Amino acid sequence: MSSSIICGPCNRVNRNNSAQILCTNCGEGFCADCEQTHRSMLVTADHTLISTNTVHKTENSAVIMICDIHGKTFDQYCKTHDLAISVACLPAKHKHCSGAVISLIEAAKRSIALDDITDSVNVALDNKNHFIKNRNVAMQNVEVQEQSIQKSIGEMRTNLNKHLDKIEN
Repeated sequence: MSSSIICGPCNRVNRNNSAQILCTNCGEGFCADCEQTHRSMLVTADHTLISTNTVHKTENSAVIMICDIHGKTFDQYCKTHDLAISVACLPAKHKHCSGAVISLIEAAKRSIALDDITDSVNVALDNKNHFIKNRNVAMQNVEVQEQSIQKSIGEMRTNLNKHLDKIEN
């Protein structure tokens, strides 16, 4: 499958290479050669890179990773306002949220951890429901077996009484 995202650095020097990786920090695509350069530079070594195969484009949606007020890349997350923010947003609108501001990467990791916990709880609930169903089936089986045993005892008692009556006569 060919990528529809163009490598940003190559495009700036009039080369038309498809991007294989997208930097979520820069919002730019990179071919294999430019990805190596991006990873090797000190200022971009900690950026988050994802495969362009995982990027789903839709006609009317876009993810804006730049603060429209300050023009800076979102790199923080305010838990109080449930909002991605840039460092420049902190003094202006989030100075009282200092304890609630974490890195955007940490917020994403916590979101993944919450999804994992949710999945674990759902599996545990499914298991509980399965055990309850099995317990109910087992109880029904016990009732059927009890009726069968009582019937057998009744038949045996009837046969024994007949036999004792026969001996007595």
